[in-house]
Amino acid sequence: MADSGTSNANPVRTHAPWYGFATPFVGKSVRWASRLLHHGGSAFPGKVVERFDPTFLSRTLSTLPLGVVLVSGTNGKTTTTRMVATMLESLGLKVFTNPTGSNFTRGVVSSILTEVPLNGRLDADIAVLELDEAYAVHFVEQVQPRYALLLNVMRDQLDRFGEIDNTARLLGHVAAATRGTVVLNREDPRIARLRDVVKDGVRTRYFGLAEGLRHYFPADDDMTTTFQVQSADSAQAPEAADAQIVDVAHDVGTAHELHADVMLTKVGDHHAQMVIDGREYESDVKLEGVYNLFNAAAALAVVRAVQADLRKPRWGTRPPNWGVQILPAPAHSPRALTHSPTPTPTRCSPRSPT
Repeated sequence: MADSGTSNANPVRTHAPWYGFATPFVGKSVRWASRLLHHGGSAFPGKVVERFDPTFLSRTLSTLPLGVVLVSGTNGKTTTTRMVATMLESLGLKVFTNPTGSNFTRGVVSSILTEVPLNGRLDADIAVLELDEAYAVHFVEQVQPRYALLLNVMRDQLDRFGEIDNTARLLGHVAAATRGTVVLNREDPRIARLRDVVKDGVRTRYFGLAEGLRHYFPADDDMTTTFQVQSADSAQAPEAADAQIVDVAHDVGTAHELHADVMLTKVGDHHAQMVIDGREYESDVKLEGVYNLFNAAAALAVVRAVQADLRKPRWGTRPPNWGVQILPAPAHSPRALTHSPTPTPTRCSPRSPT
């Protein structure tokens, strides 16, 4: 793994069939008919389009200048995705995102069909997509995300995926397919260990907790166990990678030594403190629950990665607020972090020294 910039990995093939020009019309027609007949569900148009034009998803998203931010993990995906999208919009970017309940590939296709005109071109600078862990694997086979935010793996998903180790393996495919920046949860060793599958030339960033807060966020990795992740060579596809057995108990200490780009250091009653770039920031928040405060740190970390890319010379015309530093909102700010309808972290001044 390297930390020098964006990978030059070959993009997924997006060649359109000869009838591809008709795909938006077909999809919108199916959506209209489905609503009229009250049959098929919201994802039905996506199912039809996936069969009619299998490259529609990759072809449409490949036109976005800043690519795709993929958010996945067993808990917190929806709230975190909303926060990321709102923060990017505050920079002046046009953001496409999938609504709650559309966190699988055909759901994303259906969401695109509601937004694209008949010419099939999505009017957005970047997409922020919540993907279910299993469907994220199918998604990255079609679309290589530029950014991936991987939150956690928890045992409440055992009934769906069989074992927690398998969930980590699924997210490993996402990390290995990402071609710009992978943002990982430092406090979850299964997630932090996925740095080993990130390809050369792709940056790795972390969000984390101060030591005094870790007891608020118990993880499966507090127990001694082993798990498998896929170790990928930069020239290998994820499915060709060799499996390695990792001792989680040993890996916990290593994970805590990793530098966190954004670190949650204090939580209170609708109040949070974070360390960003070595400086402390405080904010009153409207988010409910300490886990959502940690999700806010995760969202900040990936937005800062996008903003770092906007500073590079290749982005000729930048959005109007691209230079604004995205930080937790100041205490008593009317634009403080909010849980409903969409969370909105903004900017603030550093915490005054005491």
